[in-house]
Amino acid sequence: MRIALLGGSFDPPHLGHLLAATEVLLVHEPDEVWLAPCVRHPFGKSLAPFADRLAMTALAAAPLGPRVLASEIEAEVAAAGGGGTTVELLRFLRDRRPDDRLILVVGADILLEAARWSHWDEIGRLAERVVINRTGFPPAEGGGPPLPEIASTELRSRLARGESLAGLVPAAVDRYLREKRLYRR
Repeated sequence: MRIALLGGSFDPPHLGHLLAATEVLLVHEPDEVWLAPCVRHPFGKSLAPFADRLAMTALAAAPLGPRVLASEIEAEVAAAGGGGTTVELLRFLRDRRPDDRLILVVGADILLEAARWSHWDEIGRLAERVVINRTGFPPAEGGGPPLPEIASTELRSRLARGESLAGLVPAAVDRYLREKRLYRR
């Protein structure tokens, strides 16, 4: 099985995440795309509870069909003692699913941070890297058209100010955010 992994904070998940997943589905044709919220941020950023981010990610993924899944894989890695790095996730999957082919999906912005990543070279050996171009960052060759710049940080700020996220997150995620009052002051 070919599994494309699109990890991140998903704090909250937004249309940029879904556009990236759709591009991967159409261009690279994996068997599944796993949207994998991190349990804890590897660079120490504060996050909404994992259960809420996973639930929102599942709501966001649902309209894309059965090949796009919200994955708890990061919680499994954390339960096994992992510290939240991508290389630990890929090692974990390689040990448990040795016959699967892994595709790591990263935004072009991540390429600027590659030096901060633990074991970047090993990551390239464990998984094929697919780069998604993002507006405002240098384009990667073969990365497709740049996706719009939607920042979760700005979405959280809008929610804290009581502003709408219409057009930036799926309607089901917007309802969840309002019902749970996430990111409100």
